[in-house]
Amino acid sequence: MRIRLHSNSVDNLTHTFVGAAIGEYATPATASPRIRLAAMTVGAIAANAPDADLLYTRITDPPLGYLLHHRGHTHTVPGLAVLALLIWGGLWLRRRSAWKTGLTTRRWMLLIAAALASHLLMDAANSYGTHPFYPVSFRWLYLDAIFVIEPWLWVILGTALALNAARRSRFLIGGLTASLAAALTAIGLLHPAALAAMFAAVAACVYGTRTWDRHRRAGAALLAVAVVFMVMPFVSRAAKASARAAVLASDGQVIDVVADANPGVPWCWSVLTLQQSDGGPGALLARRGTLSLFPGAWPATSCASIRLTGQSSGEAITSDAIVWHRRWQTDLSELRALFAGNCHARAWLQFGRVPYIQDGALVDLRFESPTRQNFTRMRLPPESRECPSYITSWEPPRRDVLGSPP
Repeated sequence: MRIRLHSNSVDNLTHTFVGAAIGEYATPATASPRIRLAAMTVGAIAANAPDADLLYTRITDPPLGYLLHHRGHTHTVPGLAVLALLIWGGLWLRRRSAWKTGLTTRRWMLLIAAALASHLLMDAANSYGTHPFYPVSFRWLYLDAIFVIEPWLWVILGTALALNAARRSRFLIGGLTASLAAALTAIGLLHPAALAAMFAAVAACVYGTRTWDRHRRAGAALLAVAVVFMVMPFVSRAAKASARAAVLASDGQVIDVVADANPGVPWCWSVLTLQQSDGGPGALLARRGTLSLFPGAWPATSCASIRLTGQSSGEAITSDAIVWHRRWQTDLSELRALFAGNCHARAWLQFGRVPYIQDGALVDLRFESPTRQNFTRMRLPPESRECPSYITSWEPPRRDVLGSPP
C-alpha cells in the first residue's frame, strides 16, 4: 500500500484523548464515577468542537469552502470564545442534573476553556495552519512540528486513560490504541522499531504509575504531551535548516520550507522546499525530499516517507541525510496574473502555500499524492463566471511573491 504523507488536522482521536484527560484532571478525587464521566465527556466534546466548521464548508463552492472555512473562524480565539459560551449554555440547560453538582462553575469553565484551547494549539502545530489571532492578524500560522497522526500521543494518553478506566473500558481503550499503532505499521506509516519502542514505553508506564491516583496519572500524561508540543518546533527548525542547506543556491532564493515529521520517528522528516528563481518574472521551484537528522544511525532511506512518496524525480541521493523525490516548476508571472485578474484563483490563493498550475488547475503541492486526487485541486473557471460567495479574507501565504491583492 502506497500513501503520501500530508497534514490536514490533528486526528480526532488525539483531540478526544486530550479532552478526556483534561476532564479527568479537572475532576476532584472525591467525585463520583458519574461526575468523572460527565467531565471527561465535556472535555472530549470541547476538544473537538472547533471542527464544527466542517458543517458549513458547503456555503462556498468546493474546494474553496473546505480550504477557506475549515481551520477558519472556529479556529481563532474569538471563535473559541463563542464555542465556550455554547458549550456552557448546554451545561446550564442541564443545571438540575448531577453534571452541575459535581464541579464548581469555575472548574467547569476552566475545563471547557482548556479543552478548546488544546484543539487550537494542537492544530497550529502542523503544516496546514490556523489563524489564531484573527481579527488582529489574518496571517496563517504554521509550526510544521507535529504530523496529523502521531502514535506517540495515542500511547501517552491512551495508556493513562486506560489505567484510569474501569476494567471493560480499560481493555477497549488499550486495545484501540494498540490496534491503531499496529495498523500504521502494517501500512508502512510507522517503523516496526518505533512500534516496539512504544510497547516498551507502555509497559514501563504501567509499572511506574501503578500506585498513582487518577488525577496524578492524567496530569502526567498531559504534561508529557505538552513537552512533545514544546520540543518538536525546535526539531522542525533543525530539519528545515538541513533542507535549506541541501538545496542548490543556483536554483534561487529559498522562500519557504514545509516540514512534516514521520509518525513515531521524530528524526525523519518529509520536507518540501520552495524557491524563487532570480531575475525577471521568474518561476517558483518546489522540491520534495525525505530527510534524516541522524543519518549515521538512521539514513534517510530508512524513513517511512521515502518508501511512501512513490514517484522519484531521478535526482541523485545527496547523502544519507536527504533524498530528493520530485520537482515542480510553475511560472510566477502566470500565477501573479491569476491573482490579479481571476477572483476564483485569488480566493484559492488565500490557502495555497505551495501553489502550482497543473493542466488548467491550481493545486497546493503540500497535498500532492501519487495515489489519490489532491483535495486542493481547483480547475480555473472562465473570468466571466460569477465570483464565489462567502469568501474569507485570510492573508495569502504567498503574498511574499504575489504582492498585495488588487
